[in-house]
Amino acid sequence: MAEAVQQTVEKKHEAIVEKTDAPVVLSTPDNLEKVAQSVKEKLAARKQQSSETKPVEKATSKVDAAVEKKATDKKAEKAVDKKAEKSKTEKVEYVLQRKAIIPLVNAYAKPAKKRAGAAIKLIRKYAARHAKTTEDKVKIDEVLAAFVNSRGAKHPPKKLTVSLLKDKQGIVKVVPA
Repeated sequence: MAEAVQQTVEKKHEAIVEKTDAPVVLSTPDNLEKVAQSVKEKLAARKQQSSETKPVEKATSKVDAAVEKKATDKKAEKAVDKKAEKSKTEKVEYVLQRKAIIPLVNAYAKPAKKRAGAAIKLIRKYAARHAKTTEDKVKIDEVLAAFVNSRGAKHPPKKLTVSLLKDKQGIVKVVPA
């Protein structure tokens, strides 16, 4: 009976190793280490070949997708930095500057996963009403939007203290106070 168990274990190990193109019976720890090392080397070689042959193709794995996402995040950060530089050089005269406490409790009437989006809509609606402009002319600051989403879509804050800044063109910027 013990021999039958040993044979089944060896068959399983052979099946595992066959997938890595090296049919070796894994019975000793030394063999395990050697096979693991060879598998790592083969994977590294494949990864290097794939990066050399297709530099611009879509991501094929979650790791590649994460790397591409970081690259796009860096591009987004650069774009934000450029916008910040422009805003520093351009002086905007505000017609209206007002602090407001916006109640967002009504966002909790929505389904759990849609509450943060509902909170953003409530901020936009509140700012448009109190600055006497339309909702499409309301711009919500990225920092404020990130704060609303900071605890997840299910749990936005119940109220916010913000500053409403309206310029001569009627564009209202909502920033954290």
